[in-house]
Amino acid sequence: VETLFGRKIKCDDFHAFNYLIQSTCADMVLDRMVAIHNLLKDRKSYVAFTLHDSVILDFSSDDKELIKSIIEEYRNTELGNFKTTVSAGKDLYNLKLINL
Repeated sequence: VETLFGRKIKCDDFHAFNYLIQSTCADMVLDRMVAIHNLLKDRKSYVAFTLHDSVILDFSSDDKELIKSIIEEYRNTELGNFKTTVSAGKDLYNLKLINL
């Protein structure tokens, strides 16, 4: 199979659909991560890592005016606009869903 991002994966017929969905999602998250990284260049905030279908930021309150731009950058993909949720907290283990 080949994803929309050009990733080619060898697999049998039984696994092809699953591999296509999972690999496309992973490629899309990485694509959006790079876009967010570029948006945050020369800022205090930065992309810390990805976790499944999430991009985790180490975010500085000095960059709070960028929050809506970051959300829009993440949700606008080559496959359309996806519903996105945002959680914030002091650290990864104390995140709470926020409404924007």
